Formats: sequence, structure tokens, C-alpha cells
Amino acid sequence: MGLRSLRLKRSNIFYPTSGNSRDLVGLLFNLTLDDEKLEDIIELEEESHRKNEQGVDAEALELLIKKAKKELKINPEDVERIYIQILRGGSVPRKISAAEYPLLVSSFQRLIPELRENVSFTRAHFDTYKALVLFGESSHYSISNQSSQSFASYSVYLKAWSQINKYSHMRGMAAKLDKFRPFSEDVAVVNRFQEVLDCTNYQHMRVIRSEYYSVSTLYFWGMLLTLLLNKDVRFSVLDKFFSLSNSIPLFDEHIENLDFFVEAVGDAELSAYYSSKK
Repeated sequence: MGLRSLRLKRSNIFYPTSGNSRDLVGLLFNLTLDDEKLEDIIELEEESHRKNEQGVDAEALELLIKKAKKELKINPEDVERIYIQILRGGSVPRKISAAEYPLLVSSFQRLIPELRENVSFTRAHFDTYKALVLFGESSHYSISNQSSQSFASYSVYLKAWSQINKYSHMRGMAAKLDKFRPFSEDVAVVNRFQEVLDCTNYQHMRVIRSEYYSVSTLYFWGMLLTLLLNKDVRFSVLDKFFSLSNSIPLFDEHIENLDFFVEAVGDAELSAYYSSKK
């Protein structure tokens, strides 16, 4: 079935397209949902996944949930099915209630085996560090002694993750230290960032061949900068980092970036300790 003639299976309603993509927002704008139409829409997304085709974006899927809540009684299983599609695209819902949070966690747990299969980016991709920060687990890593996580904790981690992903270059991070300080003073965030870096051995990615490895992953440096701003943990963080000098790919290139962030923090005690480690 080509995109140009796409129709919902049960109701035969025309499904508009934009280029090579389905225009779910356009469909929902002119549609009153019922159970059959909702099932048709979800099935199309799941079919795209099976065919290794691009699905609709997370924003459109969130609109689908919002409209379904308003116009019919959407069941938890269908919410999970939509959440899985959002997660497959590497996103999380922008708005979620405490009541819905267990459905998101369940959806993520259902997705993990698929992520372990190392399928293409079109089918499923969720960043390892993002997964560890938000859920404490990824396709190949898990935080030690991970206990059941509350919605409140998830909300804090999501804010911290959003903060370290706001920047397009390291100088932008260094110029906004005040934006990082509140998170450096939050014990839960500091503990989570430490746990994430520890379980990944301070490696940005699982691919460790130097020709494919990047030392410029900004969220990695955002986490490290947050920890360097915390006087209680920064020395132990540096100790762990330097203890891995023989296993971290491109370690010397890491030092160049770390030089920059230690200088940006501008603390004499930190600079002296860092110099002693080098």
C-alpha cells in the first residue's frame, strides 16, 4: 500500500501524507477518534516498524494520546503501544502524569530486548546514556543496585538530562555554569550521573575503535561538568577518570577537553588537584 493512497483499514478514511511520511497531525485535525480508528493508526506504526520504515514523530504520537483520552477511553495497553513507538524513535513523552509513569517504565522494559538486537536506527534507537540517566538501564548496561524508581526521581533526571543537552558546543556550556549549579547541588542527580559514568567506565559509546570514536559527546561533558561543580564528589570523579587512563579510548584527547572544563570552573583547589593527577 503506497503512501499516496493510504487509508485507514477499517473505516477507509484517507490518511494524508507529507512527502514520504504520514501526516498524523493532519489526520487527527479532521478526525473524531473511535476504537477502530485508533487501532488502525497504531497498527500502521507497528507495521512501519516491522518493515524497517520511519514512523511518525513523537510529537504527533503524543497528540494521538491526548486526543484519544479526550474522545474515547483509551486502555493502558494502547498507551503502552504508543509509548513504545515514541521510545523507538529515541524520545520520551514531553508530558506524563504520575499515574502514567508505570506504563512508560513498562514500555521501556519491553523495548530493551529489541535494542539489544542492534537493529537499524530506523527500527529502534534509544541513546545509552539517556536510558541510563532516565531509567537506570540500557540495552547493555545497568546501574548497580538499581531499585524501583519514583516518578518524582524520573522528573528530576529528565530536567537534568534536558539541561546537559541544551548546548551545541562546549564553550556554550562553560558560559552557562549557573545553569548547571542547581543540578550539581542535587544529591539525586549527582549520584545518578556518577552511577552512569561508573557503569560505562567513562566511555562515550560502545564502539571503541579510535577511528569511529568521538570525544566530543556533549552530554558526557555536561555530566562531568555538573560533577566538577560539586565539591563533595569532584576529587573522587577525577580519581576514577584517571584510573581508567588505559581503557578510555583517545584518553589524551579527553584530557584536552577536561583541561577546558576545569579551567572554566575556576576553582583553585580543583585546579591544583587536577594538576596533581596529570
